[in-house]
Amino acid sequence: MGNVQKAYSSFQRYVDVLSDSGFKAVFGDEANRDIIIGFLNAVLPEGRRVLSLSFTRTEVPGFTAANKAVRLDLRCESESGRHFIVEMQSSWQRSLFRACEIAGFDKEKRIKYERDMISERDYLNIMDSAEERGRVEGRVEGMSRGVAQVASEMKRLGISEELISKASGLSYSEIQAL
Repeated sequence: MGNVQKAYSSFQRYVDVLSDSGFKAVFGDEANRDIIIGFLNAVLPEGRRVLSLSFTRTEVPGFTAANKAVRLDLRCESESGRHFIVEMQSSWQRSLFRACEIAGFDKEKRIKYERDMISERDYLNIMDSAEERGRVEGRVEGMSRGVAQVASEMKRLGISEELISKASGLSYSEIQAL
């Protein structure tokens, strides 16, 4: 593996579904059947809930990578027994990419997006901080309980309060309360 390829693969964690090969790797992989069904059920209208699907792939070759197209037909059966086809084409990728590019937003849309993202990031940071604080508090409480259990067992075994205090760091009053 060359240095450029090694560097690229070490930085890429997720498949780029906006590329032809990434699109086919995710949406054309039968191992992802349950994920694709879940995705389709999230975006399709209520009457078209997918129960099962099969894959049909067609690649329309072009003279360049820019004008070739991939079609992935998902032959679906609904919960009611109705059969229908969902056709996915990777040609929408460039349009989707443009729609997701912040630079193309008008001023009002960009400000709204940025405000929403600040709120979303703030929320995620608050949740992360609370989770970390909870972990720290849980560790402290767990350690305190563990020390108390060991000290209690030492007391039961008849070890002196002086030794228990030295070993556990508990005060004499804390040891007597055990």
